[in-house]
Amino acid sequence: MKYILLSFFVLISLLPARENPFFPSEGMKDLPVSSNLISKRSPLERAAITLPDSARILKEVTLKYQNLDGSIEHQSIMLDHTIDWHIPVFISQSYGTDTSASTARPSKARGTFTPITPFLSYRIYGKSVEFRTQDKVIRDFVLVNPHRVVIDFKRNTDAKSRILPLKQAPFTGIKYGNHGSFYRAVVVLDGKYRCRVVKQKGVVRISLH
Repeated sequence: MKYILLSFFVLISLLPARENPFFPSEGMKDLPVSSNLISKRSPLERAAITLPDSARILKEVTLKYQNLDGSIEHQSIMLDHTIDWHIPVFISQSYGTDTSASTARPSKARGTFTPITPFLSYRIYGKSVEFRTQDKVIRDFVLVNPHRVVIDFKRNTDAKSRILPLKQAPFTGIKYGNHGSFYRAVVVLDGKYRCRVVKQKGVVRISLH
């Protein structure tokens, strides 16, 4: 009898055993195991990303996130919308109504012309600036670093050079300079733009895109 009991216990000890008997035997490896460490990360309220001044169309947004089991996945949403790069793109889980931005939208209202000299004045609305003058345009071109639009007008004048600082995005300033047989108006921009110069009777308009 003693030998029978001994043989029984030896056979029991040879049977395979699971490492953790508190998990079910089927699909144990498929169960996510989360850590018992307390996360010190703060809840998401609002984050912002500022796009470069060349950005014009938002094509896709991708979110990369971590699951309970530590695995990393991502989800994307396809978009095709025009954007104003002056205004940051926000991600938020807050339903607040704060819509303030670091840079105000450019005004689209057409104001009155502001004189630079007795023969040249300007006004800004939206992403356009207009010069009012009876003088002929000799040439126009674009320079970089910083980006600026240059227009030369034909006139013999001794008017003094001027610099007009502006805080009307996308324009940061207008420079006027005398060059003997012509004078030059320089529109300084806050970033990269495509520009179109339209010459009409008495008005030259610079439109940015």
